[in-house]
Amino acid sequence: GVLKKFRASKNKGEIYFVIWTTTPWTLPANQAIAVRDDIEYSLVETDGKLLVLAKPLIENVINKTKKKFTIIGSCLGKNLVSLKAEHPFYKKQVPIISAPHVTTDNGTGLVHIAPGHGQDDYVSGIKNNLDVFNPVDDKGKFVKSLEIFGGLSVRDSDQKIIDVLKEKKRLLTQEQYTHSYPHCWRFKTPLIFRATPQWFIGMDNNKLRDKIIDSLPKTKWVPDWGFERIKGMIENRPDWCVSRQRFWGVPMPLFIHKKTDELHPKTKEFLDDAASIIEKDGIEGWFDYDKKKLLGSDINLYKEVTDTLDVWFDSGVTHLCVMQERGLGQVADLYLEGSDQHRGWFQSSLITALATIGKPPYKSVLTHGFVVDSEGQKMSKSLGNIISPQEIIQDKGSDILRLWVATTDYSKEMNISEDIIKQTTESYRRLRNTARFLLSNTDDFDLSTEQVNYEKMPLLDKWILHRAQVMQEKIKNNYELYKFHQIAQDIQNFCTVDLGGFYLDVIKDRLYTTQKNSLARKSCQTTCYRLLNMLNIWIAPILSFTAEEIHLQKKNIECKSIFLEKWKDTGFQLTEDDINTCNLLFELRNDVLKELEVLRKSGEIGSSLDATLEIKADTNLLARLKSYSSELKFIFITSDCILSDLPANQNSKKILDYNYLITVNKSSNSKCERCWHRNESVGSSNKHPSLCSRCCDNIEGKGEIRQLG
Repeated sequence: GVLKKFRASKNKGEIYFVIWTTTPWTLPANQAIAVRDDIEYSLVETDGKLLVLAKPLIENVINKTKKKFTIIGSCLGKNLVSLKAEHPFYKKQVPIISAPHVTTDNGTGLVHIAPGHGQDDYVSGIKNNLDVFNPVDDKGKFVKSLEIFGGLSVRDSDQKIIDVLKEKKRLLTQEQYTHSYPHCWRFKTPLIFRATPQWFIGMDNNKLRDKIIDSLPKTKWVPDWGFERIKGMIENRPDWCVSRQRFWGVPMPLFIHKKTDELHPKTKEFLDDAASIIEKDGIEGWFDYDKKKLLGSDINLYKEVTDTLDVWFDSGVTHLCVMQERGLGQVADLYLEGSDQHRGWFQSSLITALATIGKPPYKSVLTHGFVVDSEGQKMSKSLGNIISPQEIIQDKGSDILRLWVATTDYSKEMNISEDIIKQTTESYRRLRNTARFLLSNTDDFDLSTEQVNYEKMPLLDKWILHRAQVMQEKIKNNYELYKFHQIAQDIQNFCTVDLGGFYLDVIKDRLYTTQKNSLARKSCQTTCYRLLNMLNIWIAPILSFTAEEIHLQKKNIECKSIFLEKWKDTGFQLTEDDINTCNLLFELRNDVLKELEVLRKSGEIGSSLDATLEIKADTNLLARLKSYSSELKFIFITSDCILSDLPANQNSKKILDYNYLITVNKSSNSKCERCWHRNESVGSSNKHPSLCSRCCDNIEGKGEIRQLG
């Protein structure tokens, strides 16, 4: 071959194949040297020796060794295949093989191959019929029978191997080299790769892979991308290695023949026996059990498998060992875990279920992101950015933590920080205060005797219940879809905008100034009671403790717990015209509030009741508003509301196809000490000179008569 011609022409003696490795401890397991067919290799001379190196890397080797090299000749890697080289410290020869993973990025272009200690090496070894030699035992030591290094710990062997290479003059150069290498995430130590006999679940045996893929559409995946993610993983995953070489875990109660490696013919019986032993005495019971009682005279022919089961197999069979064992059936409603579990628990459960019961172990699978700090950094003790759930619970209560979870979009990474928890606390306070208002104002309300029928309710009360019913349908649908962050947001908005920002603000006058048993007040209380019932059921799955506390504070409770309650429907429908009317008033009020705020900031008024409101409206809007003329000042919370025609050529605003113009001014009337409205009737009563006539009627008369719609 090529090298023989080099040697004959130069008569230089031995030729060395220079390999480069970052793991000297794997050299005892060397079985070959790999080149790549299309790389050009050169025979170079240095210090009277002939070396084979990849031509693109010669300069790199020169820089490291500080030696002078002379190129004698070159050839492609494929011309070197099938040559043999002598091992650097063992009396054996290894072949030169071709491998696609060889590169010229670094090193020498010739790669040391130890099939027992690396994935690429293993693949190359199988392809070239090399011995998959692994001289490292289960404790990370070279087996005692290994020449030179037997009994030595792998971690302590690198320097010893380098010393032997120096002694035999087989070391060209060495250096400290920092590079990326797999480490144990828990102990932060480098991993040792060993090829060992293992037990597998064949993904294509009995068409298992096809059965799993066909079953995937039967499960609801939340979010939707979970389907494609796990489908791709199942399609491309290799057979499942279920054995582990650990000193702890669930044992694999198997016995194999010492010569043939065949399983004992009574394996199924032994599995049943092992299950009974472990059920009675636990895992240790199996390890302590005298196996001669099982094997009898076969004890000398068979050896016990000491491997343990992959923990993913343990968790993967919970649909049988937990659910079925406890009488819960074989199929769970929901599996919930982090996005990493598509390659873990979700997948191991799916494989074991299809292999045993022939169907998925779950109806739905929900995937959530991971908790990170406000900057998006992973929680880590070393970074000092961990926020303990226990600290939040102890400091602010469980419901604050639950609300943070609910308000966060779990399909992405979930940010948490002290500021975020502070914001969540404020959101919780708004919800709690809303419930507190509703509770306080229904404390003297007896549902059984004082409830106002729907037909007698004012339009505003009907409208807010209608809004609550629409919101409830949305919330129910989002609970089905596990959209908790949308639910939390909608409840917050309803309490802040619809209730706190409008309805509850408007009805304070009816609750506090009308006669105690008047229709106006009892209708408010009926509405508040219904709203409280609905709101409490909405928040119960999220703010469980708060919801139960609210429930137990109510009067006339039908169920002992909020979690025994059913959805509360209003049981009526508003006409489209009524809905549009209330929506119109709602939108108008938002505009009125803006104008009032301008007057308040200028210092002209203190509260909105210090103002008189004038609305100039087009013909259609004016006709609609006049139906509620006596109630408008209460809806807009001003002391008066004057309606007038909008001049034809005057600049105006537009709302729902209506043209209008709003003007607010400070009222010149005196303030009633009871209702705080400014009215010309204040002082007209000698008995109550500081009250308006409306309050006088409510105190001593028959009570005011209000047109509530």
